[in-house]
Parts: sequence; structure tokens; C-alpha cells
Amino acid sequence: MNGTGIKLPRSLPSAEGVDANGVIKFIDQAENLGIELHSIMIIKNGRVAVEGWWDPYAENLRHGCYSVTKTFTATAIGFAISEGLLSLSDKLIDFFPDKMPIQPCEHLKALTVRDMLCMTCGQAEEINIAETDDAVRAFMASEFPDKPGTVFKYNSIASHMLAEIIFHLTGKSLPEYLTPRLFNPLGIIDVRWDKTPQGLEMGGWGIHLKTEDLAKMGLLFLQRGRWNGRQVVPESWILEASSKQIDNSAGAPAPDWGAGYCYQMWQNAIPNSYRLDGAYGQFSLIYPEQNAVIAITSAESKTERLFELINNLLFPSLKTEPLHQNQADVVLSRRLCDLRINEKLLADHSPLEVKISGKVIEFDENKGSLIPVSQRQMAFERNFGIHTAKLFFAQNVCLFSWSEGLYENSVKIGLNGDYAESLTELAFTLNPARSIGAFFGDTFVFTMRAIEEPHALKVKINFSEDLVMLSYCDALSVDMDAGWHTVKGHIK
Repeated sequence: MNGTGIKLPRSLPSAEGVDANGVIKFIDQAENLGIELHSIMIIKNGRVAVEGWWDPYAENLRHGCYSVTKTFTATAIGFAISEGLLSLSDKLIDFFPDKMPIQPCEHLKALTVRDMLCMTCGQAEEINIAETDDAVRAFMASEFPDKPGTVFKYNSIASHMLAEIIFHLTGKSLPEYLTPRLFNPLGIIDVRWDKTPQGLEMGGWGIHLKTEDLAKMGLLFLQRGRWNGRQVVPESWILEASSKQIDNSAGAPAPDWGAGYCYQMWQNAIPNSYRLDGAYGQFSLIYPEQNAVIAITSAESKTERLFELINNLLFPSLKTEPLHQNQADVVLSRRLCDLRINEKLLADHSPLEVKISGKVIEFDENKGSLIPVSQRQMAFERNFGIHTAKLFFAQNVCLFSWSEGLYENSVKIGLNGDYAESLTELAFTLNPARSIGAFFGDTFVFTMRAIEEPHALKVKINFSEDLVMLSYCDALSVDMDAGWHTVKGHIK
């Protein structure tokens, strides 16, 4: 996506009424709890008052936002309604009559655009969009036991049906449709948007944005659709889309998951506020009464912990008047400049580096994968299994290459306590990687970060004579009790 990015104006925390001490406490508490934050930005009164990135994540890098995508999809529907292309009461089957089952059930026939926006489509289970050649046909062929509009049940594929409707009506994908209407006015450029196996950008997840662009979307909603004096999105749609549309309190695991659902957004537990929300802690939180937006990217599987810190520390830091805390602003500025994910992987070199460098490791038959889960789930070729690997050691870097399924991959791994950068084709997407590693005895340990995703892969390769044991886990999976996976191999 080409164009010129527009940066928001900057200010000091105290000048905008943001208590720097509260932000410092939030950062400290998050790090003490082991919550892996990747970025934070606080906009107050239309100005960026706080911004920071945890190295190796950075201001100029995009970040996978998962279900934040849904809000962009819903906004596309809002544009289409304003242009007279459809209405909330239009039925899914009317857009795709040729893809209906031979005998559609009554609930499917009643399913409307509004039902899909509200997560009340009535479908029993989500279909697996990566295992079908026709997402719309597969969606309509599934079971719909509940009457649409009555039961809240989160469904990302229903969100994707909205993207399919936009494409059906306009012949344009979501990024193509939104670029002149939304991205260009806001100065949002360089958006990456993952696609289905059928080649259409996904409506339920898949968007990758810079932190400031995530914050801009929140600011647009805060300003009721206005941007630089222009009404970009109809105010009526902003107000409707951000209002509670369905009760979702039944079975909610935490207050912020049960305060109400809007059109592809969530109400917050804090009254009169709402958010764009993506898995693993990708947020753009909108607080109209405080005239503030908080954007966060992270890798946190237990997001209720993150909500607790936001609600108890960040939100109270949003004051109504300017503050006189120049020293606190300075302390926070220094803290934000020193943010770094502590990988703890600085160690001495090992004599094993010379012995194994360039040797081929062949692995026993397995179903393992070192491709980030977010890409592996949407890959065209789904039969993985790590076949071979090589490590080439130089003074300050290791080149690790491996083969699995149909893919050949390689990453550079920093050995001197700094990340090495790679542009790696992981599965079907070129993805920048930042990796760091070191030897600990007979085990080479490294972390590979697909830097545009929340995920990081932890890898341990143990060498014992010719026997090699490669263990790996998604860094997010450790908290989800998925644990480590091990494959056995031998040096040829």
C-alpha cells in the first residue's frame, strides 16, 4: 500500500494530563508479572503523550493484531451501508444464492448482516477456513442450531463472511475497499493483511499495523468519525457500532469479556468505554470521557492480567487537567527509551560450534514445525514435519536453516547478546525475524521472533555424540500448558 504516512502530533504526558508515575507503575508491574509487552501508546486530547516499544519491536515495524481486524471489517460494512450497497437486515443467503445448501435450514435463511456483526449468527461451531476451497459454501453448509440474533457466540468466520459480502458487492478486497475511504485519510500505509487459501484478505483476523496506526483507528472512533475536520466515517455509524448491541455476560471469564458486545468491538468493564481487541493483548482502548486512547501490542495469553493492570494503573493515570510533573515526565521518558525484552541468552561460545557447524541433522519422522503458529494455521500446505537442519557458526551470528513440509527456511541468530535480523519466508509470507541465542553446555538455545507476529518460538537443541534432541515451544503456549515438543535426530 503506497502513500504518505501521517504522524500524530506529540506532547508531554503532564501537559495532556497523563500521570507519568502511573505509566511507570504499569510498565514495572507488567514486567514483574512476566507480561510481555511489545508497545504502548497513549493519545490524550488528540496528541501522543506516551509511546514506547520493547526492543526488538520498534516504531517502524508492523504487528499482528488478530481480531482487531474485525473492527476494520465492520467499518467497511458501515461504508457500504452509507453508499447504499446493503443494509443491516440483508440476509447472507441473498448475496450467495448459488452457494446455499439444497435445503437450507430456517435459521440460515434468517441470518442477517447485523447478526454477523453482533456475533449472534447461531452457528454451532466455526468452520476451519483453511480446509475448504469455498469458505462461503462451507459456512452455509454447517449447522445453525440457534436462532440468529439471540445467542452471543464468538465466531471469526462469521466476520469473514462480511469480507466476502464486500468483495461480492464491490469486486474489491477489504484493503482495496478501505484504502481510499479510510487508510488514505488517516495516513495509514504499509498495511499487511493475511489471506485465506482462496486468496481473499480475511475479515476475522490477519491485519498487521504499526502501533500508531492501531492508535489512529481508536482516535477516529473517539472523534466520532472525524479526521482533520472531515467526516471520514458517518457519525451515526460510529455511535451505533460502538454501542452495546448484545449481552455477552453469560459465562464471561472476566468483567472485560462480559460488559457487552458492539459491532465487532467490545465494551470495557470501565463504564462508557470500549475497545478494538485482538488475541494475546492487541488493544486500542477508547475512553470518550477522558478524551483518550490507549494502544497496546503484546504477547500475553492470559489477557485478564493485562486488563487488571490497565484498569487499575493506566486508566487512573488519565486526568482531566494538565499536571505539573516535569521530573516524572523525564523519568518516564528514560524508562521508555530503555525498554527491552529480557531474553537472558548471553553466554560464552562453545567448542561444539566448530564440531557441528555446517553438518546436516536428519530428524526422525515427526509432525513438528518451527513456523509461527499464526502462519502455520493458514498455510496452503498443512503437512509439516521437520526433516533436516543445519547450523553455520560465525563470530557473532549463527545461520540456522531447516526444512519442513514443502518449505525451506533460514534465520540469522545473534550470538553476542544482540538480535540478528532476517527476512525469512516462513510458510507463505515474507516475515522479518529477530533472533538471539547462545550455548549452555551441550545445548544451543535460541529465540526466534517473527517480529510482525505476537508469537516467538523458543528452541533448544541438545547435542550428545551424534544424537540430537530438538525441543521447541511457542512462547505464548507455555502459559497455556501446551509445553515443549521434542523431535529426535542424528548428525549425518
